[in-house]
Amino acid sequence: MPTIFTHALTAAALAGVSAPSAGRWKLILLCGLVSVIPDLDVISFYLGIPYAHMLGHRGLSHSLFCAFVVALVVMEIFFRVDPPATLRWWRRFILLFLSVVSHGALDALTDGGLGVAFLAPFSNERFFFPFWRPVKVSPIGMNSFFSERGAAVMMSEVKHIWIPVLLCTLGGLGLLLLLFLRSRKTLKTD
Repeated sequence: MPTIFTHALTAAALAGVSAPSAGRWKLILLCGLVSVIPDLDVISFYLGIPYAHMLGHRGLSHSLFCAFVVALVVMEIFFRVDPPATLRWWRRFILLFLSVVSHGALDALTDGGLGVAFLAPFSNERFFFPFWRPVKVSPIGMNSFFSERGAAVMMSEVKHIWIPVLLCTLGGLGLLLLLFLRSRKTLKTD
């Protein structure tokens, strides 16, 4: 798995370039937070649940179903004032959903583990990206993380995730700025 820093950065960047303006910072923060929720399943190691079990690491908590449920719960708690089925509601819901899904997608880019159970609870089949898995799997636990292996993982994440996310974010912000300037120019000529 990538580190929680990488999960949060990726989701926050996604929200930062596409979030609706009302409540933008709140949504960016929430997207970063929900992106790390799937890794709460590491408690399964302490509970004796086998890794390959649906409730094990990268199981149900990393699924599309879980992402859907987490996005709905967060919408109900933090965006209750948004009427369901409005454009703003859907934009926020989709960003939250994609933020949780991004966790499993990043995990599927790693070079270790059993894969991600995207289809749980309907199937416990585990998946990786088929031809490209460039990210070194992060060690679990603080002692293991602050080691030479942990440093190698961070360098792998910077190279394969942080730099592309930064470039996409800058590109997205540039596009938003261009659209904003264009709309102001159109308003002035009307």
